[in-house]
Amino acid sequence: MTKQKAGALRGISLVRKYREDKKAVSEGVWRDYADGAAKLLIARFNNPGHSEFLRAERKKHSEILDDEARSESPEATEILVEMGNRAMAKFILKGWEGILDEDGETPLPFSEENAYALLSEFDEFSAEVFRLSTEVEQYRLYKEADAVKN
Repeated sequence: MTKQKAGALRGISLVRKYREDKKAVSEGVWRDYADGAAKLLIARFNNPGHSEFLRAERKKHSEILDDEARSESPEATEILVEMGNRAMAKFILKGWEGILDEDGETPLPFSEENAYALLSEFDEFSAEVFRLSTEVEQYRLYKEADAVKN
């Protein structure tokens, strides 16, 4: 072990700082939800499947979305919201535990369709799933402390 001079830079491994766990990025990591009342399996936003799906969907609707006069229309907004919720249900929200049906007692089984229904009905839930999926530290292969040289 070498002695570090006062004021000397410690150094950092960018590989250790930024390398992602590819499995976690696409398959998700379990995150506490609603103060630990439930858990959500969340993949990273813009994972490869998610990005490809959005590109393909955008292409299907390019006539409206790329038309400057129509791109701000309620129709375009509706398409974008539906596209975003479909993409999150298919590629971001990968599972859950502790999510209950409306009666508050019956577990709601996870499925892509159930996820889509909840994401579409509850904007705050959709926003929370989005927020969790963009917390990139959750998908790192190395923990932050491993990146900096001691």
